[in-house]
Amino acid sequence: AIVVAGSCAGETDFGGPSPVTGSNSGSACAAKLAAGDGAHLWSRGYGGSSAILTVASSGPGVVLAGRFADTIDFGHGALDSAGVDDAFLAFVLP
Repeated sequence: AIVVAGSCAGETDFGGPSPVTGSNSGSACAAKLAAGDGAHLWSRGYGGSSAILTVASSGPGVVLAGRFADTIDFGHGALDSAGVDDAFLAFVLP
């Protein structure tokens, strides 16, 4: 699989059923594509003013690491930043 991750501003289309929407300042986003033909497997936006700096694929999921400010949600409840930039490490599934 191919994993693309970073900071998405506005709408970003990875080829899925709907584009990932990020804040104007950029929100963390990730997409997983099939290795052979690049077909869309899944894509997600995580909110906050954030960027993903490191990514590793593990089965259907992906390990993400990066920084965020404000609030970010990986699907198990919102995390609030305690300062200007906080670090995160998350394992996300499709």
